[in-house]
Amino acid sequence: IPWASFLADRLKKPMVYVRDKKKDHGKQNQVEGLLRKNEQVILIEDTINFGSSTIAALDALRENKVRVEHCIAIYSHEHASAHQLYQEKNCKLLE
Repeated sequence: IPWASFLADRLKKPMVYVRDKKKDHGKQNQVEGLLRKNEQVILIEDTINFGSSTIAALDALRENKVRVEHCIAIYSHEHASAHQLYQEKNCKLLE
């Protein structure tokens, strides 16, 4: 969250937060923040190992009808399986 918040502030863009799963109380949101249909979103992850948790966030964002075509990893273990997952999801992983 700190890196995404920093970048959103510097770029003067809105930020949303994606939880690992939906809350079990309140509005039961998995995605917090304002999203508009067909809006383009960049997914920012601090560390990518095999990519499964970030792919879950990608899926949650796409369920909210936004376009996610890029994921930026601040640090990546560079596992081939992570790249394969992103290719399958039509999302470019930038490390």
